[in-house]
Amino acid sequence: MFFRPGTRPRHFPEQLHRTPRFTRRSRCLLSAGCVGTSSIGEVQLISHIQDRRMSRGRGARRRLPPDKPDTESFDDAVLEEVKQLFNKVREYSAPPGDQWCLPDPGAVLRDRPWSHPPLQALKESLNEVKNQLSDKDLAVWHQHTCSTNRAGTVTSNLRDTVNAELCTQAWAKFYEIQGSFQLLPETALRNCELNSVHLCEAPGAFIAALNHFLQTSRLHCDWTWAANTLNPYHEANGRSRTIADDRLIAHTLPWWFFGSDNTGDIMLLKHLLELQVSTIRENLQLFTGMTAEQRNHLDRLRECAAQFYVQRFQVQSLPRKRWVCRSGSLAWGKPCQRKQMGSFNQRKEMQFKEWRQRLAHGPYQAWIEEHFQVEEGHHSVLAGPVAECDLNAWVSHVGAALPKVRSSAFCDPELLDLLNEALEERTVGVKEQPLAQTTPACRSCSIRTSSPASILNELCNQPNVASCFVMVGNRSWQDGPLPGNQRQLRFCPGPSYPEMCVSTLHDGDPLHQHELLSSVCSALCGLSEGSALVVPLCSALTRFTASLVLALHLCFRSIGFRRPVCGPPVVLLCAGFSSVPQINTILQDVLDQMRTLEPDRQLLQFAPMEELIRGSLPHFLLDLNNTVLRQQLHLLLPLQQKR
Repeated sequence: MFFRPGTRPRHFPEQLHRTPRFTRRSRCLLSAGCVGTSSIGEVQLISHIQDRRMSRGRGARRRLPPDKPDTESFDDAVLEEVKQLFNKVREYSAPPGDQWCLPDPGAVLRDRPWSHPPLQALKESLNEVKNQLSDKDLAVWHQHTCSTNRAGTVTSNLRDTVNAELCTQAWAKFYEIQGSFQLLPETALRNCELNSVHLCEAPGAFIAALNHFLQTSRLHCDWTWAANTLNPYHEANGRSRTIADDRLIAHTLPWWFFGSDNTGDIMLLKHLLELQVSTIRENLQLFTGMTAEQRNHLDRLRECAAQFYVQRFQVQSLPRKRWVCRSGSLAWGKPCQRKQMGSFNQRKEMQFKEWRQRLAHGPYQAWIEEHFQVEEGHHSVLAGPVAECDLNAWVSHVGAALPKVRSSAFCDPELLDLLNEALEERTVGVKEQPLAQTTPACRSCSIRTSSPASILNELCNQPNVASCFVMVGNRSWQDGPLPGNQRQLRFCPGPSYPEMCVSTLHDGDPLHQHELLSSVCSALCGLSEGSALVVPLCSALTRFTASLVLALHLCFRSIGFRRPVCGPPVVLLCAGFSSVPQINTILQDVLDQMRTLEPDRQLLQFAPMEELIRGSLPHFLLDLNNTVLRQQLHLLLPLQQKR
């Protein structure tokens, strides 16, 4: 959808319209799947997309595009067949003397149902083919489709020859549409100002393709874009309906619109108002039985199609410095994303198995059954304090109260799914008794896990630690044996967590968040330079807790974590305090805001998402959360097997 030049969408925040730093003469807001859905010559560009990282070292040898022949070097039969692939265009005309217009909403879907027999026959034929895909392994099927698809090398050729950013099938789809039709409004081009909105855009290939076109076509227009998609960082958005690929989103967050509740669900009316193949088995057998001559002909077709695409649509090379994500080589985004493996049937079958069966068939069983080791977590350290962080950009995000933490940008999603199901099953089975009281600690792990005394002794013995504040509210930490130099220790009020997680909200409970933040604010006010702080956590899955860890990262020289033998599931060990008054002000403002929220509202984050997903912080949180999730499953597994 495109705006009239010179206007802006009415409900977008002002921050969406500032000029980004990555373009020379264009201002970018995002573009997506709103432009069209036609395919490249009605031929599927199915390819195994791999994220090719460019060398980050200075003076490193750059990969040069391979020398490939021009399309004129191909014989006429091959060239004619390729041309037919790109000439399947259907033309629709408006009614005579009329213009295209949307129907009256009150008159939609009022006619009697009707069917088109040829289309129904095509649908049935397609479904018969799709039914034969279910038991095929994804890796084998992808290899087959990539090798037999006549346009299968178009995207890889585009990456090599024109340096296309985020080059996927969708990228090539958009560029073909743009190269075939007059997509951009002539008025906008005359006025040198283009505004666009893109819906359901993740991961952002349409945006990258439109940017490539504008940058290489010498149109010289200011381009403003905004995009919408399901927020991949929102804890309530499940993995089954959210595209987790955030390679572009992580670098362009200010230009994404997620709605007032921060979910990005465009199906909500309020967000709309705010935003204004024959058979599979035979194909596989045919491919394995192809002659050398047939394979050579197919290879020539694929090579010719790749070259023909570049020439037909006049795709020019774009320097990396003019990409939408010009800093895309940085390690931003979710640190734990896996590709799907196995056949469709296998994956669907696993979805309907209970969590213990999925665990037994997955890669985690041996790791979860293994008892905890003392050295776990010792290698994960946040070195600080952070030198560069714009605290003026810290803004609170409030949305609907979380019903459950279904996803997190800071853990292995499969572990979180397993634990959530285990907790729900366990809660149903012990309604008459609290979960924490029926979950004994693992004796083997207790022997190998650090005691409160050893943890405090380790922290107090670090150089230049004059005092140590302990926020842990569990009495076991104060009643047990303490390290020799007790004058350094000072216990202050803090949240009390059971050893076993009791809720699928995890650290997303607003009451626990308020108690934790209040305790941290009080402790920071009493710390002196060089002091240490022990902060209890049940986990750090939510953006709220991640924001708090980042705030501590700004104030301390180093932050590590340990899993104690008793009390909270994990504690943060913060050493080398350095006062940052602005942090105290921000945390106090957040605390005051939390006190004024309605019961059905919740403060979701207060640090910019850009800061939470870059540098070493997401990897530290990944290690911490995976350690906690693993131990929770380790405690639950024997009890469930016993039942």
